[in-house]
Amino acid sequence: MTDISFAARKLPVIDTLREALDTWVKAAWPMILLMLLYYGVIVAIVAVLGIVFGGTSMATGGAIAASGLSFFHWIVVLLGVPLFLAITFRFNIAGYRLADGIREGRRPRLIELLRDSRPNLLAFFGLNLLSFILIVLGLLLFIVPGVYIALALSIVLLPMIFEDARVLDSMQRSVDLTRGNLLRILGVYLIVMLGYLVYWVVITSLDDGDRGEGAITPLLFALIALNAVVSLCFTTFSTMLQVVIYRRLRAMKDGPAQTDVAAPEPSPAP
Repeated sequence: MTDISFAARKLPVIDTLREALDTWVKAAWPMILLMLLYYGVIVAIVAVLGIVFGGTSMATGGAIAASGLSFFHWIVVLLGVPLFLAITFRFNIAGYRLADGIREGRRPRLIELLRDSRPNLLAFFGLNLLSFILIVLGLLLFIVPGVYIALALSIVLLPMIFEDARVLDSMQRSVDLTRGNLLRILGVYLIVMLGYLVYWVVITSLDDGDRGEGAITPLLFALIALNAVVSLCFTTFSTMLQVVIYRRLRAMKDGPAQTDVAAPEPSPAP
């Protein structure tokens, strides 16, 4: 497990980024594989929906008139939305557990992570929704309160995942852990956003836009492929960064000895 000095009371910005990057390099392939698996499942669901809706505009890419949906189609939609959210949340939780496991020197099996039923998905949905509402309300109040709330709740999901905390307890835990380090957390994310902004400016400058309508040049194809790879890397690195920030803040608050809810035992090898 990564050694974190209990004496430190302030989150070290550069060391946090360095640890997140070093650990992400080790975890990149499994985390990207998990993301690709998620995208594959979603594409499969969309394909099934396209078949179910048959001659409707879902299969042809147009808009669907709500009045044209049959009772059966409405049932499919009402069941499909919760299914999509459940799959998204389950993969999201698995991603955090995978990042934390690799950070601690373990190699969790993807199938075991996805089969783990904790935390309760309904509670996880409620936590996401409540946090989103609070941040939006804060942004409507002259933006600064929204930024403050977003930083205070930047690790709100992790206490529920690793400590089995309930919705309000997770929010309180996130506020407690981030207290006194909000500006440092902001600094961490600003550096990451600056790096992504520099990348975006460079990529934009390479695309001169001198092509016919709808034409895909070799350069454009290469840029699209590069953006897809960078998007995967950025998403998985953001997950790892959240885990590193959470673990460092928790070590400063609770000490080096941290007790999590026991992870499921891996299945025996055949």
